[in-house]
Amino acid sequence: MGIVNGTTNTSSIQMTTNHLSFRGGMCVAQELGFARPIVMSRDTTAAAKAAILAGLAFHRGAPFARCSARISQVTEDDILAAETRWAVL
Repeated sequence: MGIVNGTTNTSSIQMTTNHLSFRGGMCVAQELGFARPIVMSRDTTAAAKAAILAGLAFHRGAPFARCSARISQVTEDDILAAETRWAVL
């Protein structure tokens, strides 16, 4: 499929594999050149892209307002809970 959002991909990988916070994952993404400074970054970009792709894939509107999940709200407990269910976030 490819990278839809390098910032989100890099941050979430760092959060899950290295148990970093969202801010820590963002710092790694910045160091690798995938993210803008934290002050400029919004975690809504990936949700907006997902809404657009879902609309294209399923030929229906996927209102961005219905995308309530934000990567900055994901906690280590959320990641661990998903892992116990053999799932990923």
